[in-house]
Amino acid sequence: MYTLVLMVEENESMEYEWDANFVPINVSRDNYDEVAADFLIKYECGQALTTPMPVPIYEIAKKRMHLQVYTSQQLSKDYDILGTIAFIDGDIEVYDPGIQSSISFGVKRGTVLIDRSINEEGRKNQTMAHECVHWHIHRLYFENQQKMSADFDMAFRCPARGITDNDDSTRAEERMEKQARGIAPCILMPKEATETKLQELLAAHAYSKDDPNRINVLTAIVDEMTAFFHVPKVSVKYRMVDLSFMSHEDFLEIYNDDNIGTFEWDFAKCPLIVKTSDHPLTRHITIEHAFYEFSRNAAFREILQSGHFCCVEDTFVINDPKYISKDENGVFKLTKYAIEHPQECTLIFEYTVNPGYGKAINDSVNAVGFMDRV
Repeated sequence: MYTLVLMVEENESMEYEWDANFVPINVSRDNYDEVAADFLIKYECGQALTTPMPVPIYEIAKKRMHLQVYTSQQLSKDYDILGTIAFIDGDIEVYDPGIQSSISFGVKRGTVLIDRSINEEGRKNQTMAHECVHWHIHRLYFENQQKMSADFDMAFRCPARGITDNDDSTRAEERMEKQARGIAPCILMPKEATETKLQELLAAHAYSKDDPNRINVLTAIVDEMTAFFHVPKVSVKYRMVDLSFMSHEDFLEIYNDDNIGTFEWDFAKCPLIVKTSDHPLTRHITIEHAFYEFSRNAAFREILQSGHFCCVEDTFVINDPKYISKDENGVFKLTKYAIEHPQECTLIFEYTVNPGYGKAINDSVNAVGFMDRV
């Protein structure tokens, strides 16, 4: 067993104990709030512990944890993967509906992918918090994996539903996933601040356990908490039960179709920790590879010089407002339509091995399923 002390503030520290594989062994539902407090203090959002406020989790991820975030990819065919975080440079497999197959998506260490199908802000925030927890307390596991084996795991995939409710889980990945799933709501709804907000709302609604209209009042409070903290309704319900503001029976009556529950995960068919992809196709090309391909590939050079395409979010997309827009900072982004219809507007490339360069882009497949319409 190993113990690591992480300094979080002067005269304050959080001690984590690790097994031989660097999986935290003293992180359980009994101290999820403590771990969440450690996280918020470490990443300069300690005020959220006592003052009710929405936690700016995307800002924390991008500006304070220095994670790169993508929200334009479909991570699985059946939308059963909500998020992925890469701990090693490599290629993650994503699903391309255009060719109805998996393709490679090149990432750097510290890259988070949030599935593009998630439209609800609360679910996006919770998925991001979940991935941040993996980075906060689980990256030592992957760094150790890299040292132990050349065929190491490089990323963690997080399913849409809980995989177990067992504190005695033996699989390392199952234990880590359960920890991230339990801690994320505590980050977005810190204990003291959440209790303060709940007491305020209960008083405003003159709530009483004996009120025959009790369920309607609790439903209204769930709605208000959801809107205030920018989190999913089901997370508010779980948090209210955890903090003794709601009974389990009332939990089941309020938005009972929103209870995502748990299920048996088939680790053989869909592992949570994955190795780098060796799939040959990609719509994602770095600027480095693009310059290399531009210098050696006359057909690719002609396409770009035509002005029909431009590089946005590491893809080459048709230069049209239907597919490209500017955000509030003047940065070009793919439109929602482009994200949902990549086969209609983006080039697809094939990886080949170039002895002098490493993994390069093959000029023979720029047109796969697409270029006849350009």
